[in-house]
Amino acid sequence: MSPAQLKHDLIEFKKILVIMLEIIKEAGPRGIPSGHFYANLIGHMSFEMYRTMIDILVASERVKMVNHVLTYNTEFKEKEEAL
Repeated sequence: MSPAQLKHDLIEFKKILVIMLEIIKEAGPRGIPSGHFYANLIGHMSFEMYRTMIDILVASERVKMVNHVLTYNTEFKEKEEAL
């Protein structure tokens, strides 16, 4: 993979993460069940890619997952490193 292709892929990956975060945020305080969220993405990304992206969002503390329900973390404090 060329450096240009890698850069392009990383930019696209980040765009998808931001979109997923916005969808979770728009779901409101009751959140969205992870399985329902993925069901809407079947055919667009693999389950492994979905899990990786959710894991990144949870590890960044922007999203909480409790009992497989994804909610936006309203207490998230922006850190120096951006998503």
